[in-house]
Amino acid sequence: MHHQNIFLLSLAGIERVDKFENSTFKDYLKSKLFFPQTIRLIQTCIYVLILAVGLLILVGFDSSNQELLLFWASIALITQIPLVCVLYYLVQKNMMIKLEISRIAKFVLIALGVFGFTYVLATQFLVYSPAVTSFIPNVLMFASFGVGLYIIITYLIDNKIRNLVHAIIEELKASSS
Repeated sequence: MHHQNIFLLSLAGIERVDKFENSTFKDYLKSKLFFPQTIRLIQTCIYVLILAVGLLILVGFDSSNQELLLFWASIALITQIPLVCVLYYLVQKNMMIKLEISRIAKFVLIALGVFGFTYVLATQFLVYSPAVTSFIPNVLMFASFGVGLYIIITYLIDNKIRNLVHAIIEELKASSS
């Protein structure tokens, strides 16, 4: 969901229709303030419609909770893809976006490796206990391990991340002085 918010905010940020006093209501409707939000509203209506009809049908077939959840997640994903594509096209048309596919692929591969490894460790060593007070700390330990390992590996592999971390540390040192 955050990706579409970034696109919507970017489009709204470059719109200049509100800068002019003689802008008409029609100008506003065609602007990047309303048009992308209208597309999002249409996507949301389609999502709710498909979800409601699909859940009614699946409940009629006595589907399990897991099947209902899987359907819900699938519909949420499938209806987001066209919206993101349209918003990306609008942003690309109005702004210069440079996607570094090799860096994105590198981060995805690192994430898959680290969180796959964390999942394997969790399935082998996580003790599933009905007592929440003992289960939650164990889950948090595995989650912290996965996130920490991801951060360390991206720091070691990616120069821009390393520069960002050093800049943050320098800024913290400067603000504490």
